[in-house]
Parts: sequence; C-alpha cells; structure tokens
Amino acid sequence: ATNASFVSNLVPLSVDAFSSLDSLAYSGGRTNHAAAISSCQQTLSNSDAVERKNMIILITDGNPTEPDEETTAINDAIAAAIQAKEAGSILIPVMLTTTSIDNNTTDYMTKISSEGMYFNTSLSTLDSVEESLLSKVLC
Repeated sequence: ATNASFVSNLVPLSVDAFSSLDSLAYSGGRTNHAAAISSCQQTLSNSDAVERKNMIILITDGNPTEPDEETTAINDAIAAAIQAKEAGSILIPVMLTTTSIDNNTTDYMTKISSEGMYFNTSLSTLDSVEESLLSKVLC
C-alpha cells in the first residue's frame, strides 16, 4: 500500500500472526517498503518482550515505488532494512507474482533480506510459504 498502517498488536504465537495475515485485505496503491519496514521495526522496538525473535515478513507484489521514484524508493527501503537488521530483526521478503522476477528485483530482495533469502510465490501458493516461514519462526 502507499501508506503503512498498524493492523495488529504483537501476538505471542506465530500461528496467531499468520491468522492476522489471513485477515488482511489488499488495499491497492503504490508500494512503500521503507515505511512498512520502519513501522514494523518501531512496533518491535517498542515491545517489552526481550526473549523473542523479531521478524519482519515483507509481503509485496512489486518493487517499492514510494516515496518519489523507484530508485529513491529502493534506496530508502534498503536503508530501512539495514536499520531493522542492525536492531536485531530478521527480515524476509515475499514477492507475490505469477511470473519469474527480473535480476534487479532479485538483487533488491537479496539486499533487504537478513540472510539473502526471499520467497517468490503466487497468492494461491502463499500457504506453502507460510509453512516454511513458520519453521523459521519456531526454531
């Protein structure tokens, strides 16, 4: 979406987090990864739970386009991802598409990811990615 917004308090179990994901509705608009990552990191930083992995799963249907033009948006998102990772958060991007992604998008997804890992999936196969993500959260 063009604007990042808060939709759920932090939940104690990852299964509850995935239930929250299932309730989200596509809002359309432009794509602002920097705001999304920063908003998530602020929520995680404001939490008093110290014995928890902080994980940001960025689900998107494209490269960032906000603020301004794509190059600025990508650089802003990379900077926000670096700050989140330096604060100890794990960031895993998930690209929703029905086609393969180009090399520039692959490079971008690798740069914002904590471990160079990202998922490329369609909306219809997102449930299978959920299982892989759940195993990362629970370990």
